[in-house]
Amino acid sequence: MICILIFIFLLILQPERIQAVRGYAIQSDSWSLGITLMELAMGKFPFPPDGKPLAQLELLEYIVHEVLPLPPKDEFSVEFIDFIEKW
Repeated sequence: MICILIFIFLLILQPERIQAVRGYAIQSDSWSLGITLMELAMGKFPFPPDGKPLAQLELLEYIVHEVLPLPPKDEFSVEFIDFIEKW
């Protein structure tokens, strides 16, 4: 059970925290909120967008180095996509 909780924590870990940046701000929490909202709205974890499974370290690298995926524009409101793009 503890391993599952640690893995879930890693899934929403902000890029600043992964890179051990000191002095991260509220934007990191907004990033986690946005990822959580995307997962709830899409019904699946948004990383990576093609759905290919990644190992834990690959996932962390993806979060830090790749462009954030956005929800499909034809499935969600303009307001929701705008909110996600801003965080």
